Amino acid sequence: MSKIAGSSKNREEFSFRLTENDIKSKFSFKGIEFSFSDYGYLEFVGFDVVDINFITE
Repeated sequence: MSKIAGSSKNREEFSFRLTENDIKSKFSFKGIEFSFSDYGYLEFVGFDVVDINFITE
């Protein structure tokens, strides 16, 4: 996924970024991968929908 702030579609994956900060940690939940710029999961960067089928079912 791109570091660009905003949203984009890449095949069947969607990405949304609030900042261009480097991603240091991720948390996955029900087909969505949440990205953070710190290791304590406090500085939210954005999210990626990595399993579109999980959400549309």
